[in-house]
Amino acid sequence: MLLGQSVHMLDEKNRFILPARFNGDTNKSAFMVLTAGTEQCLFLFNEFAWNNITERLQNMSQIGEAEHRAFKRVFFSMAMEIKLDTQRRVLIPNMLLKFAGIKKNIMIIGVGDRIEVWTPEKWQLYRDKISGAKYNKIAGKAGI
Repeated sequence: MLLGQSVHMLDEKNRFILPARFNGDTNKSAFMVLTAGTEQCLFLFNEFAWNNITERLQNMSQIGEAEHRAFKRVFFSMAMEIKLDTQRRVLIPNMLLKFAGIKKNIMIIGVGDRIEVWTPEKWQLYRDKISGAKYNKIAGKAGI
């Protein structure tokens, strides 16, 4: 289970070190996949979560579902297989940096089955938007 959040800086080659708290879920994986996420963040999946999400997306109806096709085109075309080096660094390709508006500082968050990479500013705006009554309403619908 991927949990928590931490602020990091990209190095001169646009890499970041994956936080140790995520070692358990990522050490078992032969590879990871980084792709465009929602709300202008990036999604980082381990091998098992990636296989699960691709299976779900491949089973989506192709007939008359232009939105599904459009999402899959962007999602898969921007996906990059990542192999962590010995220091557990993740390289963010330029097209994904541009997509997410990332310059130097990043916020890395665990979201259960994936890791998300945000700019700290966008993450704070998102959290502010979801907090309070809206958060409580969503939690209630989820039975929490």
